[in-house]
Amino acid sequence: QKRGSRVVVHLKEEHEEFAKTERVRGIVERYSNFVGFPVHLNGERVNTVDALWLRSKKEITEEQYKEFYQFTAHAMDNPRYTMHFSADAPLAINALLFVPEENAERMGLGAQPPGVALYCRKVLIDSQPEGLLPEWLRFLRGVVDSEDLPLNISRESMQDTALVRKLSEVITKRFLKFLVKQSGDSPADYQKFYERFSRFLKEGIVASPVHQELLAGLLRFESSMTDSKEVTSLDGYLDRIKEGQEEIYFLVGSTRAVLEKGPYFEGFRARGLEVAFFTEAVDDYVLEGLREYKGKKLVAANRAGIELEDLPEEKGEESLSDEETEGLISWLNPALESRVARVDAGKRLVNHPMV
Repeated sequence: QKRGSRVVVHLKEEHEEFAKTERVRGIVERYSNFVGFPVHLNGERVNTVDALWLRSKKEITEEQYKEFYQFTAHAMDNPRYTMHFSADAPLAINALLFVPEENAERMGLGAQPPGVALYCRKVLIDSQPEGLLPEWLRFLRGVVDSEDLPLNISRESMQDTALVRKLSEVITKRFLKFLVKQSGDSPADYQKFYERFSRFLKEGIVASPVHQELLAGLLRFESSMTDSKEVTSLDGYLDRIKEGQEEIYFLVGSTRAVLEKGPYFEGFRARGLEVAFFTEAVDDYVLEGLREYKGKKLVAANRAGIELEDLPEEKGEESLSDEETEGLISWLNPALESRVARVDAGKRLVNHPMV
């Protein structure tokens, strides 16, 4: 004798589509694909994929991770990074997140919708939840499951739910710390990721002040202290910073070569001060929003008013005394009043002509 309950659904004529096999299959696969009991449709089991995120990492092979990523993300590539973690506090969370091999937006496909589905006890809540992760993490794919969420939570109420905001904070911080570890364990692999996904990290610096320091530590760039094509980080800059130096100097331009040949760099080079080179169009905006890192202010090397230490003077017949310099400035200011805001004596130019 069979045990259990029998539920019979009577459909109205206008809803007869829900009696069609493929329609029912689609609903089961969408919302109950990972439930812990078999679901059969006309004698055939529909839910055949395990809820991999609930299993121990030790039990799962790389091939299983790859197949799960391809199944849930509808992808053909392999995951670049896989992050699988569980937490009991402050919320019960089981998460399995993937970074794709390529950035779809970089390939011209436009802004992507959220790619991490939200589950509660293996039942789908939302396949593209807007509030689960910050928008700048929209490149992630995978699953987040929390048994602390109510099963009847709706799309509309989800963004206003304190539980979801807490979920977002925990997962975001865990993922950023995961990237920090990857960047240290395998710098070459991280650089490949960075070349494809750095725009999202920079977007996060501007959009999420609370995560700025973690994101800033993930930035990579060339500097005057690195060889061509060799990258460093803000932490690397701080490791080399001169004693007593309170600023991190940077320049933004089209290429490193252009920045090195420019007049703003030579004063720093002459004094042995490191300058970070940023060469993407968005970098000006990003660095303006960043402003400081670990207590050191970020300062554009081309900003007016930067005080640099004096260089040893090489007095020659053509050198002006301090008195002569002041006299020249006093004459130039009214003479050029209609064309410039102010004339000052500068210490940054070494070989470039003043005009």
